[in-house]
Amino acid sequence: MKATAGPWTEITGRKAGLTIDGLTDRPEPMRLIGRSTPTATRIVCAVPMDKGDDANFKLVAAAPELSEALRSTFNCLTSFRDDLHGYADGAIESARAALEKAGVTAGMNPAGMRHET
Repeated sequence: MKATAGPWTEITGRKAGLTIDGLTDRPEPMRLIGRSTPTATRIVCAVPMDKGDDANFKLVAAAPELSEALRSTFNCLTSFRDDLHGYADGAIESARAALEKAGVTAGMNPAGMRHET
């Protein structure tokens, strides 16, 4: 699976007026997250505009940067795993599991991947 490249931002203005199946008939207003280029707009998520959903909106919008930061941290930790004497094993496993759950394992250090026996 290849995710839409970042950065993701709020889609506003004229581009936000796009007709999107399943969203145009919703009773509550939605904030759209995606990537805009001069030639195309790609919506990746819609978040309700409720007061409490601002944190969710920001988290989703930051997903590409968070994913890359976690992958970089994972690769760094696994590169020095022997020198860390097990101190980072929990963090390495948590990072690996999160990246696998998100389906973004490309570019991960194979030394840190779980090997099935």
